[in-house]
Amino acid sequence: MLFMINFLIRSGKLIWKHASFWHLKRILTFLCVDIVLLSFVRRKQSNAVLLVKFDLLGDYIICRNFLRTVRNYPPFQSRKIILCANQAIREFIETYEKDAIDDFVWVNGARFLNEFWYRFEILRQIKEIGAQTVLNALYFREPYLSDSLVWATRAPERIGQEGFKNPNAPSRDLKGPHIELKTFPYTKLVLKNHRITFDFYRNHTFFNQAIPGAHLPENTRFTPIPVEIPKVAGPFVALLPGASESFREWPPERFAEVGRHLFLNHGLRSVVIGSRADHSKALTIQKCIPEIPTDNLCGQLTLPQVIYLMSKCEIGITNDSGGIHILAAINKRGIAISNCNSFGLFSPYPKQISDTVSFVYPPAFYAMNLSWRERTELLGRKQKYFSIADITSGAVIARADALLRGIPHHDPIQEMCDRDSLRELDP
Repeated sequence: MLFMINFLIRSGKLIWKHASFWHLKRILTFLCVDIVLLSFVRRKQSNAVLLVKFDLLGDYIICRNFLRTVRNYPPFQSRKIILCANQAIREFIETYEKDAIDDFVWVNGARFLNEFWYRFEILRQIKEIGAQTVLNALYFREPYLSDSLVWATRAPERIGQEGFKNPNAPSRDLKGPHIELKTFPYTKLVLKNHRITFDFYRNHTFFNQAIPGAHLPENTRFTPIPVEIPKVAGPFVALLPGASESFREWPPERFAEVGRHLFLNHGLRSVVIGSRADHSKALTIQKCIPEIPTDNLCGQLTLPQVIYLMSKCEIGITNDSGGIHILAAINKRGIAISNCNSFGLFSPYPKQISDTVSFVYPPAFYAMNLSWRERTELLGRKQKYFSIADITSGAVIARADALLRGIPHHDPIQEMCDRDSLRELDP
């Protein structure tokens, strides 16, 4: 009870200082649903282990091999493993995790935040599992989403990170600086180091502390599962012009310029891959290069089909989004065009994890006279970034030529990453 009173006092202070109607509505919903209504739901008893991993595809892929180690962790081998995840990547998870996960709980984030009874039904389902242990590896935490799911379990053991509120989360940020989150709703917090570290290494440290002694993965690799895919006439480049946020999207006209070069100089046709929302970008690409064979598959493929098709490409050109993490995990050549948002967290890939993917940044970023630590602290907390339109098609073409021809290319940022990023790990 003191626990909850302390949380409500802290919440009240935050609302008073950073007040907004949106957050007031969330707090009222939390009080009505998460506390009052959920108190009438009986918690069953089980020895289940619940994994909460509410991410989009790219973030999930970086963490998935760690989640899979839970299945073989000796104290958990006889226990039921349940994953609570984002419904948006359900196709991928059900295809790739059915051998490691016993059951799933799917959550639509927008509905969970905005529909009163949908939220209650999800939380009721979570509480009735009666899990004994809950693990949430998320560092940029989401108080109204993943933290609420953890709280609903009422599990005796709830392990999370002492992280920060996610400024890009669907639950929005409070006005002002990052809000540091403390214990609630966890019984144990690990990884109390707030230096910006590549997400794979942060996951490694978290699981090393949460399930000590477990055999942890060394990279994000997995083997694509063969599924039926459209036939592509000849070798191709996969173009992925979409991203989860519009400020991450490189102009489709420049994707077209890269596609033209790769066809004329390497004989690669272009295959544009994305969601239905990316269909217009694919049409723009086709319109810009009518003389180049270009296939538009946006909105026509499931996630397992996307991954298997990408495993057949010669190279992938993407924004700094889920596509580059897929390419790294399936060990394919790839280039991500990045505006440096979340730099150090998700880009660039240290060579120890993947030596097939490469990132191209705006010229102004290369010109900054800053150390690795200074760059990650400036750009790694997701609030600052450069204009992605500053990156020229020539820079991407030069990088693609080097990768396709097997020619070493000098990238000072990658060299800085390989030299210095490991120093940011916890001892």
